[in-house]
Amino acid sequence: YLPDEYVPDQRLRIDIYRKLSRVTSYDDLQDLRQELQDRYGPPPEMVLRLLDRETLKIDAAIWQIKEIYVEGHDLVFRYTNRSRAEQLARRSQGRLRVVDERSAYLRLPQEVGGPDEIHETAKSVLRPT
Repeated sequence: YLPDEYVPDQRLRIDIYRKLSRVTSYDDLQDLRQELQDRYGPPPEMVLRLLDRETLKIDAAIWQIKEIYVEGHDLVFRYTNRSRAEQLARRSQGRLRVVDERSAYLRLPQEVGGPDEIHETAKSVLRPT
C-alpha cells in the first residue's frame, strides 16, 4: 500500500492507485515508478513491494495467467491459454505441471513460507533468470 507518510494527501494516493490499476506494461510501470520518485522521493519498502507485485501481474499477463494462489503446498497458476501454460511449464524445466484445462501447479519448496518467498517463487517461474 501507499503509506500516509509517503503520500500524505488521500486524493493523491487514490490517484496513484488509479494509475497503478491502469498499468499494463513494464514501461507504464517504470513511468509510474519514476513519477513517484520525482514527486515523493525514494519509495519506502512497502511501495517497492506494491510495484513489484504489479511487475508480477504484468509477467503473469504475458503468459495469460489470470490468477496465482497457494493451495496446500502448491502454487497454483490459473491460465486462459493452455498452449502458453505448456510453454511456461517447459521453460520451468518441469517445476510447473499443467494438470487440467485451467490450472498448472508448482510444488513449493519446504523452506518457502512467507508471502515474499512465495512471490519470489512465482516470479522465478514467470521470469526465469
